[in-house]
Amino acid sequence: MPGQLKVQFGAINERNIETLRKLNQYIFPVHYSDNFYNQVLKARSAYLCVVGGHVVAGFVTQCVSWLRSGVVLVVCLCQM
Repeated sequence: MPGQLKVQFGAINERNIETLRKLNQYIFPVHYSDNFYNQVLKARSAYLCVVGGHVVAGFVTQCVSWLRSGVVLVVCLCQM
């Protein structure tokens, strides 16, 4: 159908962790340490959302040493 955008979710890993870092730097006025991103790589659920070929969101849940459960980080950039 014309005009529809493809939405994909992909796991955050060593190859794309820098994308999450850039998204965070763009959206948040705080600086996350390298340790934070290392913990993201160990999280049970860490995903980037890609819409129309552009990363628009990331979310991380249940980081092993930050919280026992719950959402640690949710970022969203929507400008289409």
